[in-house]
Amino acid sequence: KPIAHKVPGETGARVGYAPKPDSEELELWWPILLGLSRTVGDRRQSVRIKGLVTMLGVINQHFFANSPTEPKNDEDSDDEMEPTTSPQHGDLQTLQLIFRGVLTPILEYAETDMTKGVGSAPLLSNDFERFITRKPSPAVTTDSKDSWIDTTFEHLMDGCVSMCLRSMDLYKSDALVEEVLAMLNSCLISDSGALAVLGLRKLHQFITEEISKEFLSDDTWATVCHMLRRCLSVRGLPPPTSNVATETKGNNSGNEDEEIEKRREAKIMMDEFVLEERVLSSRRYIGSCATEIIGSLLSNNTYSQCMGLGWYLFLTTGLGNGIYEWEAAAKIMDSHAELDQNGSSHP
Repeated sequence: KPIAHKVPGETGARVGYAPKPDSEELELWWPILLGLSRTVGDRRQSVRIKGLVTMLGVINQHFFANSPTEPKNDEDSDDEMEPTTSPQHGDLQTLQLIFRGVLTPILEYAETDMTKGVGSAPLLSNDFERFITRKPSPAVTTDSKDSWIDTTFEHLMDGCVSMCLRSMDLYKSDALVEEVLAMLNSCLISDSGALAVLGLRKLHQFITEEISKEFLSDDTWATVCHMLRRCLSVRGLPPPTSNVATETKGNNSGNEDEEIEKRREAKIMMDEFVLEERVLSSRRYIGSCATEIIGSLLSNNTYSQCMGLGWYLFLTTGLGNGIYEWEAAAKIMDSHAELDQNGSSHP
């Protein structure tokens, strides 16, 4: 029914439809959650942990339906248990929105950790007026053990997994499993080898220790297997030079300019691959870690039967292809080795 409601910035009232109370409440909570999420990227470890604990506490307290074991807050209730209302799909949708809009973007601070120094985060602008605190000295350095990845990543993922498990118990739905896997996938595709390895180990722990096997559906195994197999591949690996040579020899009667262009493109691809491997050398640890995790899953009868024959063969084939690609990449880097000041070669 149309009702009259006041519009900010206008005199009088406008006849229309008022927003739903749930939508209004989320609009009030959203800037608070975003503000708390930004404190998780603070360069001070104590502020990061306090902001993370506060943010997770707010989400658990205000965005989950009451548990059947929780008493009413009314003083006259005599500690009677409040029955849990039937969960609505909107509750899960709100939690999914929080995962995508608040929790997952926090992982960007791990990238900042790698690109701008250990444990650092974007500081305030130089013209920011400080009335109480002092501007930190540029000479102050942070020890590596205080880095964001070492001190905050595990706490963040543990909190997200805890909310996922709670939602499965309360709503009997695995909707948040996909959100946790999406967070871990953003770690695996990161340029930071340290973050990718931590994401792989957390993925293994999530599948084997934390989530119940009854929630490991075929769709979940499909996502996990594709994530693991992607970690076995080498990014930007150029095609074998023999393929380019065969194509050019078969076109002797063709346009020579086209042959020269193909060789030039092949050289550019090779140079870009070598440069990326040198800059992102820490990503070389990802393949060995993924191989270890895949081996542990395939050698475990419980999980090999749970995933099914199709995904078992998918991972087995991926192992073979991955080993081939890593050997090809090693040969390329060995042929493009650089000499340091001592005359030793480094790929």
